[in-house]
Amino acid sequence: MEIKNLLNILENKGFKTYFTETTDEACRLLAGLIGKDDTVGAGGSATLDETGVGKFLKERGNKVYIRKLMPDVNPDEVMKNAVFADWFLTSTNALTENGEFVNTDGNCNRIASQLYGGKNTVFVLGVNKIVKDVPAALERIRTVAAKKNCLRFGYTSNPCVTGGDCRDCPRETNICHATSIISLPPRSKNVYVIIVDKELGY
Repeated sequence: MEIKNLLNILENKGFKTYFTETTDEACRLLAGLIGKDDTVGAGGSATLDETGVGKFLKERGNKVYIRKLMPDVNPDEVMKNAVFADWFLTSTNALTENGEFVNTDGNCNRIASQLYGGKNTVFVLGVNKIVKDVPAALERIRTVAAKKNCLRFGYTSNPCVTGGDCRDCPRETNICHATSIISLPPRSKNVYVIIVDKELGY
């Protein structure tokens, strides 16, 4: 699917869309959208880590609620503050060609913040996250995102890691507690979408 068509679909649904060639361009775009006095939250995201936007905004002077950038603060406190920050930055596990954002979460702070909380949400994703439809999105989560996230968290005995298939995990290491599908921007939010012409995150 051509990116232009996907952007048009998202725009018609009410999302505010952007397409950038590089992560640096995406970073500059975010810096222009986010005020210097605004608070910023984010969930765990390999994509955002790769852009470096959290560190950039923190160094600029924004109050940034990102666990990795606040190692001395209780993680629960960081996640709660992130929900109601002026801006919540996130990626997505998958974006369908029909403009649906599909995400599976463990703590569920990420999908909670995508759905409710602060006034502005920004999805940042690489073209590798674009899939045909919801079944393809769920398959991508099971076979790509879940496995790589389990490896990131050190949950190396989960079935998606050891056997490549998705089966019941032990509750203690299960990272797939809830799944959300966002078809339209939540009424209480402005939702921005930045698609970067790169493979980012997982």
